[in-house]
Amino acid sequence: MLTANSDVSTLLSASELKLTKYLVKPVSRSELQEALDLAVDEIQNFTTLANKIIPLKDSFYWDTQNKKLLQQDKEHMLTKKEIQLLSFLLSNISRTFSVDDIIFELWYDSEEPKQTALKTLIKGLRKKLPDGTIKNVFGVGYKIET
Repeated sequence: MLTANSDVSTLLSASELKLTKYLVKPVSRSELQEALDLAVDEIQNFTTLANKIIPLKDSFYWDTQNKKLLQQDKEHMLTKKEIQLLSFLLSNISRTFSVDDIIFELWYDSEEPKQTALKTLIKGLRKKLPDGTIKNVFGVGYKIET
């Protein structure tokens, strides 16, 4: 944070922001460079669970980085297509994906109709997830509810 405020109340308020550095103007080039280097180091080393872990229902969560379905520390084994489907549905939690969109995503190179395969895949994945996680939106497609 770069500011002209050097009073204690501003500094105390700013400390709640988990700042890397609090610089009071005027600031020298070396101080600014040091603060920028420190910020870059923190950004490169910073990991956020919000981007890597998606909480689901009943203590289940999806590890987006490792493509694993976990319940507390127990991994639930998924097939390759189940991983693709779950990843796709979780790519935008608020969206209802059409059957055509899902089929194109999972079987983009196939000329054969895949509605039956998709229904079988959804049925199998539902057995591995908490009840009500995959919702069928009548006449539209499927969505995830967390």
